[in-house]
Amino acid sequence: MESAARMAYLDSMGGNRSPIPKGFPMTIQNTAILPSLRNWSGAFFARIGRVLNAYMTAQSRHQQVAALDAKSDEELARMGITRDRIVHYVFRDRLAF
Repeated sequence: MESAARMAYLDSMGGNRSPIPKGFPMTIQNTAILPSLRNWSGAFFARIGRVLNAYMTAQSRHQQVAALDAKSDEELARMGITRDRIVHYVFRDRLAF
């Protein structure tokens, strides 16, 4: 037998005295969205990482180009570089030309 307080509470909540709400499943699980969300978010953050990495690499290479450009032609010649090949020298591992 249910207590009067419990019955009043259940009546105030819509009158459903059943321990299981009628018309609603106990749990709702949608696992189909989680893998796609995980893949999307993983790809998103991986892209941010690649962009930041490219930016930092470009910044450091810019500094290398500026440092070599500041050298005299004699210093560059001792390194085996001509002034018009500074960019090629700095990016030699990324570009093949």
